[in-house]
Amino acid sequence: MSLIVSQVFTKDFEIECPPKKRVWSEIAHRIGETGLPGIPIRIILTAVREQKLVFECSFLETDRKPVWSSLLNIRPRQISSAKPFVDVCWIIGEMS
Repeated sequence: MSLIVSQVFTKDFEIECPPKKRVWSEIAHRIGETGLPGIPIRIILTAVREQKLVFECSFLETDRKPVWSSLLNIRPRQISSAKPFVDVCWIIGEMS
């Protein structure tokens, strides 16, 4: 019997992303380039500072192969389907 080792941790980080490039495919690509360890399982935009986006992100570090696609690989659905899928919700509002 093998032991499965998994750990969830949270990290704050920022990426450079000018306003005209702020679409999910570009943001996800830039997040992926940061070299943050683990599989992102929760991504929250916590601040926007001029050209920078600041995120809080929870990662899963495990020796198991994921059974779902990465949050960084989400593509808009082109058709309707009853099959399971990952949902991403962007909530944009004034931050105080």
